[in-house]
Amino acid sequence: METKFEKIFGNSARIRVIEFFLITQKISFPIESIIEETKIKKTQVYKIVNELITQQILRKDKKERPSFSSKRLQYYRLNLNNPVNKQLIKTFSIMLKRSI
Repeated sequence: METKFEKIFGNSARIRVIEFFLITQKISFPIESIIEETKIKKTQVYKIVNELITQQILRKDKKERPSFSSKRLQYYRLNLNNPVNKQLIKTFSIMLKRSI
């Protein structure tokens, strides 16, 4: 089902990744979680995340070693210092409150 955000901005993989991070603003995620939640192919998620990091929409966060793994995972989160993101967050919040 199309979300309100997708209804206005379109249903692309990039929009789904941005919306995922707008919903989870202050939480960091490894690539595997982004793939699982957005239902986008791994190679495409890597490409989108790297583009969004270059554009300072996302930022790399801590690296952690989950209890189930021996390797450290890179985590990503919304860059809350970016003025564009601040506007996106406001717009997203308004959209959630109103029926579009």
